[in-house]
Amino acid sequence: MRHELDKQRKLAASAGAEGHPVIQHDDQYRNLSLALIGRRREALLELRDEQRIDDIVLRRVQTRLDQEELRLLRANPLE
Repeated sequence: MRHELDKQRKLAASAGAEGHPVIQHDDQYRNLSLALIGRRREALLELRDEQRIDDIVLRRVQTRLDQEELRLLRANPLE
């Protein structure tokens, strides 16, 4: 929690400073995290298609991925 609050404080302090390293790092981290969520979704469907997990597990994990994706998107709304 402390790490997240410190990150938010740094982002707020550098707001409006285009090209600031803190903002660039946060954008890169968010983009990478969103890409990984997409890959996790693909892997999840592969596991279901191979019948290694059932639909209940698929839905539960998809819900968690949806929540994480929303959290990342809310942190930086699309313009």
